[in-house]
Amino acid sequence: MEVLRSRNAEVGLSSRGYASVYRQFNFPGVDQDREELLSACLDRLTALKEIEDKLAKDARTEEVMEAARAAELKHSLGVPSKGDGRLDQIFKDESTHFLLRVSLSKTNEQRDFFLKTESNLLASRLGQAGSEAVLSVLEDFPDMSIEVVKRAEMVELQVDLDAVARGPRRSPGSAGTLYYKVAFNLVPYHVAARRVLVRSGYAYVPENYLIDILVSQFRSSLSKSLADIAKTSAFMAQHQSFGPLLAEIQNHYYAIASEGHAKTSTLARGDLKRAELRNSDVPAGVPLCMANLMNKLKDSHHLKHGGRMQLGLFLKSCGLTMEESLSFWKGADE
Repeated sequence: MEVLRSRNAEVGLSSRGYASVYRQFNFPGVDQDREELLSACLDRLTALKEIEDKLAKDARTEEVMEAARAAELKHSLGVPSKGDGRLDQIFKDESTHFLLRVSLSKTNEQRDFFLKTESNLLASRLGQAGSEAVLSVLEDFPDMSIEVVKRAEMVELQVDLDAVARGPRRSPGSAGTLYYKVAFNLVPYHVAARRVLVRSGYAYVPENYLIDILVSQFRSSLSKSLADIAKTSAFMAQHQSFGPLLAEIQNHYYAIASEGHAKTSTLARGDLKRAELRNSDVPAGVPLCMANLMNKLKDSHHLKHGGRMQLGLFLKSCGLTMEESLSFWKGADE
């Protein structure tokens, strides 16, 4: 990792905080041990799953941010503000993000998972980094124009700004609150909720909304990137070096996705594969509804479409890969 020491100037990082929007990979040509990289990817994936679990409980924004910070600390994803290990950690952060981006772009479910969890992880990091770091990161979006509202203009619009701030669930900004002027189409949700003042095509955004703007831009950029990568996912899966690594990441994704189902069932990942379903009884721990479908399939070698859909989703939640699931259905039709 010594080669990273010379890349500090290229990356252009602030010592106050770290929050990347991953517009490009900043460390091309740097070698990394495959096992270390895979381990780091799985740690990040597990942390993202913990964030998703919090989102699934309809938690408040503050609770989600707290969960994201806790997951980042638990799995050592954070980047130190200074020290010799800072560039090494940034390299690991960028490498794991882009590998997960490629690996989790195949299906709508995977893309949605990655998009919402990475966006919340970024929001958590920005909240700790401060407004200066947010403005610095906004520079990575060249099409986005943002400027500080001048004092004279602030005085002229003060009455209207205070009227907007006194809206539902809001409080007037203090005398020292800074406002930024951006194109109104960049903050559609805030405009729709009447949280910002709109004049002559510009939205006057208070400083505490900057993170929302940046996360919105990040989501839009990442969503487009995932859609583009999905078109080449089959080619990447066949790559000699990346193919096995991406397959390991996807297997871990399905494993952690099935953990929620395992809490209500004694059937763990791997049990279904070892049961040799073609020639044996239904494994212990299978819910009665699924056991009934399996018995009918075993007796008649046929299920209606709805039953096949239900049983197929159950097999997926238990951790069977696509190949294992296809093998099961082929055996059931014999």
